[in-house]
Amino acid sequence: MEYLKRTATLITAAIMLCSAAVPAYAEENSAGAESIDYSDMSNWAFWDSGEDKEADLFIVCPTVDMGKAGNYNADITDEKTRSKFVGALNMELGIYTDTASVYSPYYRQATFPVYSLDEDEREEYMQIAYSDVRDAFLYYCDNCDESRPLILAGFSQGSDMLIRLMTELFGDEKYSGRLAAAYAIGWSLSEEQTAEYPWLKPAQGENDTGVIVMFNSEAEHIGASLMVGEDEHTYSINPLNWKTDGTPADKSLNNGACFTDYDGNITSEVPELTGAYIDEKRGTLKVPDINEADYPAAIFDEGIFHIYDYQFFYRNLQENVAARTAAFLDARDEEADGADSGEAVHSIALEAEADCAECFVGDEFIVTITVSNTGNDKLGNVTVYFEDIPAYTTETLDPEQKVQFQIKLQAWESDIESGGVINISAAADELEEPVGISLTVTVKPVENNPATGTDAPWVIVVTAGIFAAAAVISRKKHIIE
Repeated sequence: MEYLKRTATLITAAIMLCSAAVPAYAEENSAGAESIDYSDMSNWAFWDSGEDKEADLFIVCPTVDMGKAGNYNADITDEKTRSKFVGALNMELGIYTDTASVYSPYYRQATFPVYSLDEDEREEYMQIAYSDVRDAFLYYCDNCDESRPLILAGFSQGSDMLIRLMTELFGDEKYSGRLAAAYAIGWSLSEEQTAEYPWLKPAQGENDTGVIVMFNSEAEHIGASLMVGEDEHTYSINPLNWKTDGTPADKSLNNGACFTDYDGNITSEVPELTGAYIDEKRGTLKVPDINEADYPAAIFDEGIFHIYDYQFFYRNLQENVAARTAAFLDARDEEADGADSGEAVHSIALEAEADCAECFVGDEFIVTITVSNTGNDKLGNVTVYFEDIPAYTTETLDPEQKVQFQIKLQAWESDIESGGVINISAAADELEEPVGISLTVTVKPVENNPATGTDAPWVIVVTAGIFAAAAVISRKKHIIE
């Protein structure tokens, strides 16, 4: 998705008193700009703020610099800019501070005019912002307790920075192993991104961990926005019922919309303000019970509720941060108890991603499957089944070992009627029952495709780096040839 079609939130921050020291600069960063010295605590809006919390929060500020001085990156030596940073963060922090100690850097964020530049020119300034966030995060990781659960959070440009950070670093277990959840709200994540970087895992429910929670709020009549265009699709989860499909959540599930000021005070709270459901075409979050006149959209078209993403679902998000952190700690404690007792813990995780969400009869697409040993003991004779057909087998899978392979598929006419559901499972000698997941790819009739269809059978080709040769499976015959 082009960044030109996205925007950051505009928060007109009140002038607040805060400490503003000139940052220390060191060598150049990866974007070619002088690096900020994050060992200088004056370069942090928050550092270890909040005592006796169960987790750490690394939160990235949304866009607060309007670039009225003609600047394309924020000047973080400016006291007013720093005040706006703190104010914008305070508006969101109440969702997290019951659970986590806060870390948040000042960074040379891209100013609002950057979003009107051509993509190549725009990226120069986005990279300066990202390099600061990356440097700050790595300083945090090197100087804080790596055993503590980590929550990532952002909004709009802040969420963009988080997705960039996770894309680059979180393929490493050192970082991903600590992640309770990333709340990248007011931004988007495409299927192409998750296919290329499988450790970017969209949330699938209320308590899964190591995942990305995101959504973009809008009225029912909105068909396109700067965050998610008309022909674009983003992953999303409904913060009221924690479903990823179009299942409506009634406003009775909304535990409280909270509207905050720049000191973080809740100035008003409205229980049951609105329900919500996901638009399955674009992945946006539709909010049907909002009077648009009561919630003006600022610089956006009326009905695009970008600046209210956190506020409309404040209490539900607050509860969810606590629930995901508790789930992360419980899973870690169970694993530690098994290790301490000397008992073997046998567990396996299975993930699958298609490189497309929909296709036409005759189209080919690729499914990437990852199988992981998440226990503390070796697994024997691990077999992954694709529609009950063995697609991959290994004699052993060590703890924390992951194996990834791909299957090339061709859509059939029969998949239209079946709904395009693909069933995948994994078994091992030590497991009493297989682990199973389902993946859905929407298959459309070939006559709706401008390209010519095909009558070829659906052939599945399994490839993996550790295979001496590829296995070919005919789904039609249900045998390995």
